[in-house]
Amino acid sequence: RRQQRRCRPGRDVLKINTDVNNVIRETSGQVISAGAGRCAYLMDTFHAKLLACLSGVRAAGEQGMSHAVIETDSMLVKLAIETGTFALAATRGIVYEIKT
Repeated sequence: RRQQRRCRPGRDVLKINTDVNNVIRETSGQVISAGAGRCAYLMDTFHAKLLACLSGVRAAGEQGMSHAVIETDSMLVKLAIETGTFALAATRGIVYEIKT
């Protein structure tokens, strides 16, 4: 299996890296913000990863960041954000909020 290297975002773009927490970095790799939370009543890891992604997007918005790239290790989160295939999922509200 080929390992993908993490890449730096373009100029004036911040990267939100999510797993089950979030880290926001600038172009040079300097950490701007980091967050982790506690969630009760999670359905599964997909739900936890979506909430971490949403937390990162909210943190970026609260700091006035308008250009950001989301990086995740979850193919399901990537598909949920990039496509409409999760429109009927129980987590559709979280996906919608991340997109908007």
